[in-house]
Amino acid sequence: MEFIVSSSKLSQQLQIISKVIKAKPTLPVLEYFLFTIKDQELHITATDLETTIVCTLDLDNSQADITFTIESKRLLSILKEFAEQPLIFSVEKTKSENDTTNETIAVTIKTNSGIYQLMGDVADEFPKIPEIDENTAHKFTLKSEIFIKGLQTTLFATTNDEYRPVMNGIFCEIFEDQINMVATDAHKLVKYNHKNFENNFSDSFILPQKTALLLKNINPSEDDDLQIIFNEKNIFIQIENFQLIAQLIEGKFPNYQAVIPESNNKKLIIDRLDFLNSLRRVSVFANSSTNLIKLSINTEKLIIEGKDLDFSISGSETLNAQFEGEPIEIGFKSTFLIEILNNLESNEVIMELTEPSRAVILYPSEYKDKNEQILMLLMPMMAN
Repeated sequence: MEFIVSSSKLSQQLQIISKVIKAKPTLPVLEYFLFTIKDQELHITATDLETTIVCTLDLDNSQADITFTIESKRLLSILKEFAEQPLIFSVEKTKSENDTTNETIAVTIKTNSGIYQLMGDVADEFPKIPEIDENTAHKFTLKSEIFIKGLQTTLFATTNDEYRPVMNGIFCEIFEDQINMVATDAHKLVKYNHKNFENNFSDSFILPQKTALLLKNINPSEDDDLQIIFNEKNIFIQIENFQLIAQLIEGKFPNYQAVIPESNNKKLIIDRLDFLNSLRRVSVFANSSTNLIKLSINTEKLIIEGKDLDFSISGSETLNAQFEGEPIEIGFKSTFLIEILNNLESNEVIMELTEPSRAVILYPSEYKDKNEQILMLLMPMMAN
């Protein structure tokens, strides 16, 4: 049988779903894409057993229905070398001369100037796509822009800690009128809240980091809806022409509300880019093992200092800032503070403080969307 598909469109979709394939999978079949042609549609599946992603492409002229697998790395390598053009795939089942019960798949790709032959395989050993019973699961729909923004805002605060697996993902709290997305690595914490949301239940789940990265890479259009179905163990996400099925992280997420300071008697308002660029320059002079930088804040200015006594080097910069409260000196790991400022989008940021040993919170001074709120928390380091 034959089908025709755009080289660039196929390559783009495969690049996205290939992110789920591990470098050294536990089973050889997990290095393959599953191609399923049915009812004039091409469904391509990739999985690592914990996460499965399926993309769908419309076909105008497929001749029949067929299912087969094809090696992912080789196919991706070929597609990257093609300019935009229609590709004609010819797929033929063959039997071995020595073993007529053993079927193989011959795949031929025809272009404007060449013919390329690949070996596929039957799909018998490819893992079955997990299913979720909608009758026993929760289901909701929201704008993809909201969910993707939440992922983009919180993802950097996740960790890879085998002893605290609940921190390896994003905690999603679903309420009847809002959604919270929270991530923490015990040093920093990020909370994204959006109130433009209507729902008929309250529940929560922990979305794995890998699943969040896959969704972020899809980058859907802002007006598209995203549909989520989840139960205690699995989640099903439909977004544009992608379906993503993943195992949720099991366990209880930390009580993040307990670590967020409620009363802060000091407030710093400062230009975000000026603050960020100064931190980058001064952090070059910080001790390479601690990355400690010290902030000295008073009513007129902010002084940023970094030094490494082992090499007798130091750097400091002074910035104008608005500050309310008693002067304070406080230390931070520069890489963490730079990460936070990189992930805040406003022109100015607000930092609220209490004491040198207490967590600080940072948030934008203004929002493009009045329905959202972003809070980022950072634990300090002792600055001698």
